[in-house]
Amino acid sequence: MGNSHNTITIASRLGFDPHPLPAFGDARPCEGGTAARRRQVPLGMFIFVATIRAHPDRADRLAEVLGQLSAASRSDAGCREFSFNRDVEDPLVFRSLEVWDSVEQEAAHRETDHEKQALTLVASEGLALGAEMKIYQADLLSTLGG
Repeated sequence: MGNSHNTITIASRLGFDPHPLPAFGDARPCEGGTAARRRQVPLGMFIFVATIRAHPDRADRLAEVLGQLSAASRSDAGCREFSFNRDVEDPLVFRSLEVWDSVEQEAAHRETDHEKQALTLVASEGLALGAEMKIYQADLLSTLGG
């Protein structure tokens, strides 16, 4: 993957047509962002950042489903970080941060029961209006949370 990033759409997995989502404000560090909580992302890791726009009447339900998915996914093989964060300025926008040892391990995660169940709930309950995912490779030693 080198220095570039690839974009994949997860819209079809969620059961709706993709459309662009607006950018959000300044990124805020997860978990308080204190130096003691910063974690290193080793070279070669893969970072997945998903953006999901919630249906206005179903944002809290989407938050619940994404929270359950995050908790279950953290124990998947090769998962270093998995969290969803709600945008402070636009509470209908959720961003995920996933760090995986390899793209293959993230692909295996997509085949887990908890991932399939979450995607089925999002689609069947109409929880989201749009989604996209970007994939990055950690080419430099990066710090999460700071």
